[in-house]
Amino acid sequence: MFYNNYKRLCLEKGETPTGVGKKLGYSSAAVVAWKKGRVPKFATLQKIADYFGVQPTDLLNQSAPTPSDAPKPVKPDTVGTPVVEKGYSPPGTFGAGISPEEVEELSEGFSPVQKELFRTVLALDNKDAAKAIQLIQLILERDNGGK
Repeated sequence: MFYNNYKRLCLEKGETPTGVGKKLGYSSAAVVAWKKGRVPKFATLQKIADYFGVQPTDLLNQSAPTPSDAPKPVKPDTVGTPVVEKGYSPPGTFGAGISPEEVEELSEGFSPVQKELFRTVLALDNKDAAKAIQLIQLILERDNGGK
């Protein structure tokens, strides 16, 4: 799913996937890994999305869900924010179309609290997710001394 979207965006710009990857600082081996199904980590997705002027989720989205892959319900947590049920983000959310496997891949190495925060952000609508991401970035910059 990721590679197909990435390749389509490259072709729309008249560029090759390997060429764009190299422009962004990634090796040919990384691009081959993407072609074989590996999903890049979020920082890489963000860099690629910025290059193409799209959202990171646009790189992961499939076409509209069909009845066989209809969205699973979300459940509210203790403060009323929807939490992604087993990693699935329903249509209309920031993480729409991202499979549970991709959520696991993207959140590899996260603590349980970080994984829960990640799933929560994926369940927000795009506007609220963007605000949440900006807030998280500000906190991280503050805690890392602006680095």
